[in-house]
Amino acid sequence: MGRRARTKVSGAANVATTKVTEVSNAPKPKRASRKPCVKAAPLASLQETQNVEVKEATAVKNTDNAYEGHLDRGMRFLATLIEERRERGEDICNEGISTDEFEKAFDKPPNKYSVMAIEMFIVQKCFMQKLGKDTGYGIQGAFARYWDTMDGDKYAGNYQFDDKTGEVKGCPARAPAVMAVLHAVKVRAAEKGHAAVRNHAEAITIEEVKKIMEWSEKTCPDDLLTLPVEDLETLMFHAEHALMRAFISSAFTLWTRCFELLTLQYRDIKNDCVGPAPYYIPHFKVVLENRKGWQHAKGYDGPWTGNIYDIYRQDIPAIDMNSHLPKWCAYLQKLQPNRKVEADDYLFPYIAPNGLIHPKCDMSYDLLQGLLTKFAAAAGLEKHYMTHCFRRGGAQYRFMFAPIGKRWPLSWIRWWGGWAIGEHVSTHGFKSKLGCSHELSRSTH
Repeated sequence: MGRRARTKVSGAANVATTKVTEVSNAPKPKRASRKPCVKAAPLASLQETQNVEVKEATAVKNTDNAYEGHLDRGMRFLATLIEERRERGEDICNEGISTDEFEKAFDKPPNKYSVMAIEMFIVQKCFMQKLGKDTGYGIQGAFARYWDTMDGDKYAGNYQFDDKTGEVKGCPARAPAVMAVLHAVKVRAAEKGHAAVRNHAEAITIEEVKKIMEWSEKTCPDDLLTLPVEDLETLMFHAEHALMRAFISSAFTLWTRCFELLTLQYRDIKNDCVGPAPYYIPHFKVVLENRKGWQHAKGYDGPWTGNIYDIYRQDIPAIDMNSHLPKWCAYLQKLQPNRKVEADDYLFPYIAPNGLIHPKCDMSYDLLQGLLTKFAAAAGLEKHYMTHCFRRGGAQYRFMFAPIGKRWPLSWIRWWGGWAIGEHVSTHGFKSKLGCSHELSRSTH
């Protein structure tokens, strides 16, 4: 049995070998003929095709139309600003902004005013015209793509500006200042119903400030401050009006917290200053060295910050600190004719009920709050204002409600207000996380 089995296996192997040999001897199929060589397209054609295909793959037609609309409206908005500046004869304003350079903010290449221009455009649309956050992000996206694709990728990526050379690197639409405005737009859009109600002091408007100041000046004209004081009642009457006009205009201009302004001393005022060439505009400076950023953390005792403010004459008399503060100081000096002003005298000193002035003692918060309530009611205003209303109202005015061309970008807002790093700033119109810088000097205009 074993021998016969081995014979069958051997026979099967021979048959398999024969079949393999037959297959290997079979004729091979013919190869397909090679495709003719195609000449490479020119580099320019390849690049053009690449751009078209990438654009079709990454862009939506509706998005393109929306972006083009944002760009067109942005260009026209800037043209309006330039036209208004030229009608006022502003070649260079107090902030040193050149109208000719500002006009080129959206041109190629971008310049140092490109960030400011897009900031102002977003503020106009989202805060003044009350459009939604989609508009803000649409504007940012449109200008981001505009600069990203300008001159290759030279202006793509993170924004940088070289103060020495004046050269812009990266995309202005991605500058931190622009993103801060977008954050403000986003937060405002999220505030609905009770979530939008805050326990902060309500911001006072420029119209409400005008009402208080107009009532005060009608009730106690400046001419009365120059007349002899014959009795205690007249002294206190004149003092209240001169003090409040100085305090309101100063608080709305400097955006100070109440204690910051009440503790201001004569050493903090630098008189007889002259502005830069070519106009040499006279002004005085205010040094706020006791400015402290509020922090959420309980018991925070962070570093004090200080700014220097150039105070020029204002177009709106009600907020003209350059006029009202010196008048109050002159009246104080008139009440103390035999006493020389000292550096550590307070600008807003405590005045006792008997008319005695205590120059080394600052006025209390409660006394100032009482005067504010009295003046607002007498002017016909029904709201109850806290002293913090000027800080919030002044910032809101400069950011959103000042005439077009005189509004400030958010970077100036955070510097002027002296807000601390990480501090949330809310003005009924915007809220943002702001940092502060205290190495520069800004001017009112």
